Parts: sequence; structure tokens; C-alpha cells
Amino acid sequence: MRKPLVITIAAVMASLLPGCSSTSSFTALSSKNVNTNSVKIDKSKMMAHTTGQDCKHIIFFVPTGVPQVKEAIDRALEAGRGNILLNARIEESAFSIGIFGKMCYTVEGDVYETY
Repeated sequence: MRKPLVITIAAVMASLLPGCSSTSSFTALSSKNVNTNSVKIDKSKMMAHTTGQDCKHIIFFVPTGVPQVKEAIDRALEAGRGNILLNARIEESAFSIGIFGKMCYTVEGDVYETY
């Protein structure tokens, strides 16, 4: 008698915890104006390895907005005080717990200043 109840509870809990993610990799990535004709990476200064994120919440199945990749890139560049990301990775993720959830873009990479 207890086994069907445990299986039912486990199935309900599993259905309330859906989530997904995808990842993309880039050699160079920027949302700033970069003159690619004059960029010399070997002479540029690596500022830092940083991460930028833009997230929006889901409350009662209604999103509070749409996360933007550009905003996540801008935050990573501002954190590293540069204008181009090399060896960049963008991760898109979403999860929900019952009626609450979160959608995010996370950008990670090496920030260079090429001015």
C-alpha cells in the first residue's frame, strides 16, 4: 500500500522540477564597438576572466521579463573593464519549482582591452 503512494509522490515532485540549459562557445565576443582591423591580441592587455549574468524570474507562471544575451555580455565586459571577450562561453538556463522559476543567460570569458 505504501509503495504506490511513494511512487506517486516522487512522480509529482519530479514534474514540479523541470529545467534545461544549453551552452555555446565563441572565439571572440563583444557588444562594444571594436575595430577588428587594428586589434592585436598578442599586444592587448588581458584584464580578467569574468562572468556576466542576466536573469529574470517567473512568478505564478508569469515571467517578469526576458533575459538578454547583450546585457549578460555587457556585465561581463564591465566587470573585466575591457571591450572584447576571448574564449567566451554563453550558457542559457531555466528551471522552475512549482509556480516559481528563473531564466538566465550567463557569459564567461577572458576580457581584453584593445583600445
